Amino acid sequence: MMKKYLLNSLFFLLLIIGGCKKIELEEPVNGSPVFVADFEFENGETLFWEAGVDSLYMYTEFDFVANGIHRFIGRMEKENCAGDCKESLSIIFRNSEQIFQGLPNVEQSFENPRPPFFNNDLSTFDTVETYDTSESFQISLAIDTAVTPVFDQTFYEWYNGSTFISSEMNPVVTYTDFPNAEFMLRVTDFTFGDSCVAWQRQFLAKDPVDKCAVIIESNYNVDFFLESLQAIPVSNFDPFVFGWNNGVEQEINTGPFQPGSYYEVTLTNANDVQSTAGFLYNEPGPSAQPLCGAHFDYSIESFTSVDTNIVVTPIFDSIQLSAVTIIYKDKDGREFRSDRGTQNSNASFTINNVEDYFENENGHPTKKLDLEFNCRLWDANQNEINIVSGNATWGIAYPD
Repeated sequence: MMKKYLLNSLFFLLLIIGGCKKIELEEPVNGSPVFVADFEFENGETLFWEAGVDSLYMYTEFDFVANGIHRFIGRMEKENCAGDCKESLSIIFRNSEQIFQGLPNVEQSFENPRPPFFNNDLSTFDTVETYDTSESFQISLAIDTAVTPVFDQTFYEWYNGSTFISSEMNPVVTYTDFPNAEFMLRVTDFTFGDSCVAWQRQFLAKDPVDKCAVIIESNYNVDFFLESLQAIPVSNFDPFVFGWNNGVEQEINTGPFQPGSYYEVTLTNANDVQSTAGFLYNEPGPSAQPLCGAHFDYSIESFTSVDTNIVVTPIFDSIQLSAVTIIYKDKDGREFRSDRGTQNSNASFTINNVEDYFENENGHPTKKLDLEFNCRLWDANQNEINIVSGNATWGIAYPD
């Protein structure tokens, strides 16, 4: 196992006769850290990190990105920081040949002592456009003044199901989805003292041909007593079925009618679409004149909008074999990378030595590398920092 603090003066191998269980070794007390990063930046600042000091840890791992490219990764950062690590340093190596099946040749991948820097500018990209189409509906509600009273003391209430919409005479409402609900107009008039109340409900149809409504026409005698109610269909699909709340099942309802009671009719057309209308029958007198009526019409406009989302993704880098990438995160968590631009002619990366090392904590084989380099790093906004001198004793892991 690669020890958590990676101190290397003393390493002990214990062989237990008759068993193969791994046992935890005591941490070495004395010795120099194995893994070290020593940088000098162009502005004169320096970085000197040692694994095992200040909770720094050498993480070693590998991955497979695609197109047969394996990457061998070493990363030094503080451990046990619950994802809140700011500063870190990663050095990533790509294998030397495309391997779609089987294991990469790790020895061959480090044969070149001066690997090039990986350059994302050489990547190919795939552009994908996705379309999110949405439809909205603008519904214009309009009172039929030939049926519905219009006086100074007439008040209107519009509902979508049980939800109040507006008190305007002819409101316009917009929905992002078509409202599959029953719309209602309620009319209250105080012109003749006692209130005159009527209402109508309709299910809105997108196609004007499918509209279905019913109107109640009231007939009074000379003494303003209600003699009959007639249900008038407004629909293109007959025959019609009428149902009154007082038990009458025909177009004309002859009562008897009780003042102070309400009467409502439900019309069902041949397509099983329903509409209702009703009114409150007041006491005999001037207020009982045939003014109570409610009927509305509507028009629907639909609007289609298309939101385009363009996603540009690299096609898993370009195939740049045996290339290296350096990634440094500063104390503020800003990430600077060597692969966000083209290195200048003075940039260099040298592998001075490669040797086998102990397994890491995941049981994968590792190698220890002695490195020296200088290069330029860029953040996402193309701000740059320059490493004028860098040395590292580094670890990477690889599959076996």
